[in-house]
This record gives sequence, C-alpha cells and structure tokens, in this order.
Amino acid sequence: MFAKYHRTRFRGGLATVAAGALLAAAVSPLAAMPASAATAGVGPVDPSNGFPAWFSDGTVKLQLCYMAGAGCLSEPPDPAAPASYPDNFPEEAFWFAAEAAGGNLRLYEAALEGAHTNGVVEPGEQMGFARLRFIVENILPNTAYTITHPYGVNVLTSEADPKNPAVGRIKTTIDSGVCAPSPTAPCNWAGVGAAFLGDYKAGSTATFLRQVGAAPGTLGDINTPRAVTGAPSGTNAVVITGPNAGGPGINTLTVSTFTVQGLIAEGSDGAPSTPDLAAASDSGRSATDNITNVTAPTFTGALPAGSTAPVQLIVDGAATPVATTLAGGNYTARLAPLSQGVHKIQSRTANPAYVPDPLTGVVPAGVPQHLTSPTLTFTVDSAAPVASVIAPFPSTPTLDNTPTLNFSSEAGARFECQLLPSNTDWDPTCAAPKTWDAQANGTYVFNVRATDAAGNVSAVATRTVQIGPADTVAPTVTGRAPASAATGVGTGTNVTATFSEFVQGVSGSTFTLKNAAGVTIPATVTYDQATRRATLDPTALLTPSTAYTATLTGGTATIRDLANRPLASTSWRFTTSAAPTVSSRAPGVNATGVLRTANITATFSKPVNGVGTTTFTLKNAATGAAVAATVTRNGTTNQWILNPAATLAASTRYTAAITGGPAAVRDVAGTPLASTAWSFTTGTR
Repeated sequence: MFAKYHRTRFRGGLATVAAGALLAAAVSPLAAMPASAATAGVGPVDPSNGFPAWFSDGTVKLQLCYMAGAGCLSEPPDPAAPASYPDNFPEEAFWFAAEAAGGNLRLYEAALEGAHTNGVVEPGEQMGFARLRFIVENILPNTAYTITHPYGVNVLTSEADPKNPAVGRIKTTIDSGVCAPSPTAPCNWAGVGAAFLGDYKAGSTATFLRQVGAAPGTLGDINTPRAVTGAPSGTNAVVITGPNAGGPGINTLTVSTFTVQGLIAEGSDGAPSTPDLAAASDSGRSATDNITNVTAPTFTGALPAGSTAPVQLIVDGAATPVATTLAGGNYTARLAPLSQGVHKIQSRTANPAYVPDPLTGVVPAGVPQHLTSPTLTFTVDSAAPVASVIAPFPSTPTLDNTPTLNFSSEAGARFECQLLPSNTDWDPTCAAPKTWDAQANGTYVFNVRATDAAGNVSAVATRTVQIGPADTVAPTVTGRAPASAATGVGTGTNVTATFSEFVQGVSGSTFTLKNAAGVTIPATVTYDQATRRATLDPTALLTPSTAYTATLTGGTATIRDLANRPLASTSWRFTTSAAPTVSSRAPGVNATGVLRTANITATFSKPVNGVGTTTFTLKNAATGAAVAATVTRNGTTNQWILNPAATLAASTRYTAAITGGPAAVRDVAGTPLASTAWSFTTGTR
C-alpha cells in the first residue's frame, strides 16, 4: 500500500538536513548525541556482494534482504533467477525498514539501507546510510508540526503543496551515517550502523522495531501493518501534533501500525563458514548465483580460526548430517544426488561450551549443542533448455540477402548462433531477432542454441534459408577417408565422407560399413553441418588384414540435400593393415643360464609406437615384483631394449611382458600388437 512513496528512494543523491543531524539521536529532544556514539554490531563484508552480512542492535542480527520470495522490500531484477552480484542484484536493499501510513501521514520510514553511489549496481560503489522519511499532506502551509515517532521527536515546518498552494505538506528525508567509498577506501560500515543505533541513554543502543506476532525468523511483514514494540523513544507509534494534523479541526494524528522488514541472520559466532559451491560444481553464470547443474554437488568452506574440529553439513534440514573432509583450514564434501529445485545447506561443528554443569549434570539453558553457519540456499537444475527458431521466418528461396531469424527459449536464457557456411564461429552475443550481413547466393543453415542460468546447453535448433535462385543441383561426395582402395589402414580408424553441400538423412542406416562376409560393423554415425562431414566410428577395433566396404545410401528419404535432392548412392573399399608381431626376442622363451647382467630385447615385425617402461616390463616370476629398468629403441631399427637398473638375482625365473593395444604398443597406423609374454631363468653369473 506504500509502493507509491517507497520507490522514491535514494537514486544518486542523498537528502540533506542541518549539518551533523543523525537519525538515531540528533533528531531526538531527549539529549544531544554523545561525541562518541556507540558503534552498532556489524558483520563481515560478504564477498559475494560487497555489503556487510548483517547489522545488530545488540539483541538481534539482521541480514541484508534482497532475495526473491523472502519478504524483502527489494528483489533481483529477474526474481525468477537466482540473485547474483552484479548481474541480478537490486540497486538498493535493506537490513531494516519500518513504514507507517494513515490519514494525512502518507509515509513514515525508518531504515538501514545499502545502495550504490550512482544508483546502478556497480562493483566498488557499495554504500550505506540510515534514513528517516516523513511525508505528511493536507495540512496547513508554513506551520510547525511536532512528530513523535519510535526513533525520536522532530519539529518540522510545512511548505505549500506545489500542486495546491492553499494546503501544506511535509516531505522531509534525513539520511545519516552516509558512507560512500573512494578509490582508496571502502565504506565505514560501522559508522552506518552507529548512525542508526545511536545512544538514547548512556550505555544503550537503539533497537529495531518488531511487529507484535512477527513470523519466526523475521521482525515483521512488509505487506500487512501491525502493532509494533521495541521503540527506542518509548513511542511505538507516529504521533503528529499541529493544526489539522488529523483532519479539519483535529490537531493530533496517531498511526500505530507499521509494516516491518527484518530478516534475522542465522549462524553462531565461532561456527564454520557458510558452505559454498566448489568451483567444479558452480556451473552458474557467476560465483554468487548459487545455481548448479551438478546433481551431486561438492561444497567447501572455512573452519573457524584455529579449529580442527569435525564439520558436518545439514542438507534440507535432514536428521542425518553429511561428514566432511578437513584440509588446510577448510572443509569439503560431495553430496548425494539431489532432486531438481531449491535446497538449503548449513555447516556446523560441536559447541565446546555444550557441557553439563559438574554439579547438576545439566547443560545450561540456552547453550546450543552445535555452532551452526548461516544457511545457503541453492538451486539444482540439470534440465537443458529448449531452443526454437520461431516465426516470422524468412522466405526460401528469397531475394533478401540479409536474412533475419527469430528464436526463443526459457526466460533468462542466453543464445549463441551461427550461419553456415559463411559464419562458422558461434556468436555468443546473439539476440533475437538476428539479422545477418549481406550473403552471396546459396543455401544457408541458421543454427541457434540456448544456455540457461545453470549452464545447461540446449540442442541446436536449425532453419534453412535459400538466398537467390532455388537449388537444382544434387549433392555429391567430395572426400572419403580412408580413400577408395586404400591399404594399410589402421584398425582404429574412423570412416568419413565429406559432401559438396549441406545434407540431411545421415544415420547409422544410411552410412554403413561391412566386412568381406557382408556383416555390418556396429558403429556410431554423426554428421557435422559446419564441415559437411559424416563420421562412422566403429564401436570396436577393426580386424587386421581385412577388406571393408563403406556405403552411403542416397534417396528422397535417405541422404539428400536441404532441398530434398537425393545423393547418388556410393560405396568404396579399403583394407586394414596387418597387426605387428614380435619377430624375435632375447633371452629366448624358457631360456636358462641367462647372464644376470643381460638386457632383454624384442624385435617387432614393423615400426611400432607406444613402447616404454609401462608397456615393456620385467617381473620376478615367483613374487611378481617389478624390476626397475629403462627402455630404449636400438637406433632406427625395430628392436627395443629393456636394461635392468641392477644385476638380476641368480638362478631366478623372470617374465618379460609387452602390452599391446590402441593406447599401448601399436603400429604407426594404430593397429595394436597382441600382448605377449615369455619367461627365462638366470644363471649364477
């Protein structure tokens, strides 16, 4: 009900009053503010947004309230997305705000506020201040009025209302304890709190107002006015005294209900820090949006200074905590898979003060069993968004060589797009509608994909545009690998085909590979529009020394261009290379009386790759103990030498082994050696 006035807050400038006026005391007739006002309790600056995590009046800590759906006066610009600084953060937010309105009192406000020096959200420009605001209408002009309120007494003189000079109004804002950062110094946040929590009596500070019956965890409700308690001045109301203050002939107006924003900060002194998503799990757009597409995320945090006590995590209030691992003053833990949606997590450690009284055996009342951190609210979202190319579509064919494409996805998604074949790089700044620069005549494919706030990426949405005359030429195959009739092809080789233009219909049924017996080789088939290349990737190594036939099947329902003109079906053959073998070895198989200082050699049937200390090894046959050795090639020959680092034991059986495989010993074409091993026995010399 107060939105009309509430939104006329700080925007690049602050209200001015008499020099030295302070919200908490200088406006009060009870006493002048002491030269050294008591400093309010203030929390550490939150690194995620640059504002203090909380302010305290000595009885309660209030956190900065800016989250959507948490009862805050200010919310992120996109309340459906997680709050993050600076991308999705309000220009102003409040630790505390109390407002009253009724009759001629259009607005009374007392607040502790965070903002930015130039209004807009800009890192390094965080500032804060305490505020009193009075708006009174329909009173006499140029007349003094006394306003008694929860934070003191003000005597203010009305001015003529600019809209109706016959009546008066009061429109006064008092900002105190203003802290504005400089290039070399941040805000004095303690001074901000001190301006609000100034002394009313020696040794006391001003408390925050609370609504009677406030919901747990809060000081009140921002939508429903209620009676309040806790006024430092002793007046839990706004009382205006002066001619016609309550209406014609009524010289007193009393408003005794307030809306209150105050979100109580959680956490115990001496507790571990609030859990934070580990970098590998923090897939959101910033380090502060607390959204992840990892369903089993890892969290980290810091231990209290000097503590080595175990830390537990409490997820969504579960009775069973999650144990963490401690290292270097930090804790870390990976959670079990979580459901999609919003979750809450806290860290805790045992409270060393939670011990029974030695006389009574009872733990003193009010001592918590655990020291618990504030709660982190985070979102798990692993569902990819859906990107769509939407109307209006460009005609196809079209004479317009600067096509415009429209597309959409879920709220908050960001887009990347490309136009093939002329713009192959993905444009991360793409926004709908997207108009491309002038293109030559031809067939173009527009691709767009969306990324949501959690970092999930959509499938690519596609639209074809024909610029200039219609396409009348059928596609052809312009490149094949392996080439037709190729020999010595590696058994780990993929088969590829490159087309003369964009095609569709490439699949495992239209691009196949068969052996000489006509058996289809299981494979995965993919098609890359950007390169116009189809790839057939066999699920297992091909057989050495074997002929294979690759086939592309064209047709109006199989492989065809984007205008549905079919490819002429085509096939080609190639032959795989023979597998390498070990053609000789020394010592020989089951040799005896082998010199203890002898090297072990293996000669291959052809040049090979992958021979080293992990693929050419020597072990004690009885114990399995590995023998330390170096492995080198004998010049440019196909012989490899294993040289033990120490003399071998006498009269002992050893086993030499050579491991083959696609990532082990293989020929230069990639065809693997079949693993082999042999044994021999040393002599006494």
